[in-house]
Amino acid sequence: MRNYKTILIVDDDPIARGIFRTYFTQRGAEHVAEAENGVDALKVLDESEHEIELIQLDIYMPLMDGIEVIRHLRDRAYSGDIAIVSGAKLADRENATELAALYNLNVVGEVKKPLTKKSLEALFNPRVPAFPNSSHSNNGAAA
Repeated sequence: MRNYKTILIVDDDPIARGIFRTYFTQRGAEHVAEAENGVDALKVLDESEHEIELIQLDIYMPLMDGIEVIRHLRDRAYSGDIAIVSGAKLADRENATELAALYNLNVVGEVKKPLTKKSLEALFNPRVPAFPNSSHSNNGAAA
């Protein structure tokens, strides 16, 4: 996992924000900001004393959704990473990822809520398989 020091968690679910905050602070994050919707997220971005290295972004939120946040990030020339973590349908998560790529924003991955520790680890540390005990190993066969 990249060692993110400054993170913005954008999610309308306070329990999810708490889980994410704990996850990141246990992994060395020094500044973790929270926003419950896109409007608040943009305020945090504009007023932050620290450069936000990672935005963990939900898609479905009141006032301003994650898709609209992505549009604003393009307008602000955001250069950090984005992780899409949402209960949104797969098609909506993929659309958000594709839109961000179209805008030259860096999406490090996407995962569906509800989260597990394993899914978070797989999102932020690609070397950790999402299904480590899977029967899909190649058992020494050529890849």
